[in-house]
Amino acid sequence: MTLHHLDHVWHDSTHRGSALLVLLAIAHNANEAGEGQITIRTLSTLVRVETRQLHYILQRLEGKDAQAPPGPAELTVLRRIGAANVYRLTLPAMATCPQCRRLS
Repeated sequence: MTLHHLDHVWHDSTHRGSALLVLLAIAHNANEAGEGQITIRTLSTLVRVETRQLHYILQRLEGKDAQAPPGPAELTVLRRIGAANVYRLTLPAMATCPQCRRLS
């Protein structure tokens, strides 16, 4: 866990509510490169939402939700069957952050 990624989520994310909690949980589990591995079950327990709702939130964070207003994707998900998914934080502010580029 790096506090740097948590700080980016707190200050740079445009999301609120459960979507913000999802990003914070992923940032809490992220390594220096901004990638974290966590199962859907664990993530839904941490955020206190049902797994179906979590899937909708993840789609919104990836920018793949057709019903949500278009916005920058703040998360990339590498889905793996039988193993924890890999989540990579992709907040737009992280692309210009010198410390984030050095850590990647």
